Amino acid sequence: MGCRICEKACPLNNISMVNKKPIWGENCTHCMACISKCPKKAIEFGNTTQGKTRYLLKDYVPVKNL
Repeated sequence: MGCRICEKACPLNNISMVNKKPIWGENCTHCMACISKCPKKAIEFGNTTQGKTRYLLKDYVPVKNL
């Protein structure tokens, strides 16, 4: 999709975009912020998240802002 919302949502800055697709680095802690923030539900964590409800934390603060 290329909207970069997942990249911005990652508290570890572990996602970079290549050809409008997210690429995860080696520092992923599986916090699922990228999955929860994706407006098109385009990101899945294998079969674990398929068809599941997304959640949002209203008071979420990225680690870099603490």
